[in-house]
Amino acid sequence: MYGRIIAVADAYANMTSDRSFAPPKTDEQAMGELGKQSGTRFDGMIVRLLSRLLKMERTSTLGGAI
Repeated sequence: MYGRIIAVADAYANMTSDRSFAPPKTDEQAMGELGKQSGTRFDGMIVRLLSRLLKMERTSTLGGAI
């Protein structure tokens, strides 16, 4: 189970960080890529949980700025 969590977290971190060979993807782009591979390469439940957590974080950040 931990390996599946780390796989999703690692892929997300790699896609959203600046790399020498590729510019960083936005959160939405990275989640789109994870979503495409959800259920095959990545655990679908973990991808959905990450998506939900990112939405909650975005909402709380926006709510605090108002």
